[in-house]
Amino acid sequence: MKTHIQIACPICWAINRLQYQHIVRKPMCGKCHQILFMGKSIELSGVNISHFMTRNDIPLMILFWSVLSSPNTKMILAFDDCVGTLEPHIRLARINIDSEKNTAIALGISAAQTIGIFYRNEELARTDKQMNHDEMVNWALSIPLDL
Repeated sequence: MKTHIQIACPICWAINRLQYQHIVRKPMCGKCHQILFMGKSIELSGVNISHFMTRNDIPLMILFWSVLSSPNTKMILAFDDCVGTLEPHIRLARINIDSEKNTAIALGISAAQTIGIFYRNEELARTDKQMNHDEMVNWALSIPLDL
């Protein structure tokens, strides 16, 4: 088991090295002094995604959404509700595929309502099934995370 992990700050993107057992104690960023796990999903873009995809020692669960897709409102609310259950062991983030087309294309995403789980720039799982909170949590926890 790992004794230390790296976590990217959702505010300043600094990489923080923490003792693994401290991730459940509301750790603060060493640079900007903000909480590393804020209780909500973070918005990713082509500018900051690499910090979270390649430098985090926890999986990243991303909801790819679109303002043009009406079912996304329910899906976004359910996704955001999962943060309290899955963090700090899985970081939750969203990418707007309308404004971040190149990022979505680079990850092979062509449709809104797609959820992917990534670890160290590798895709571990993907689904485009519309799910509620419990289904999302169960799906995420069913993915073997041999980290």
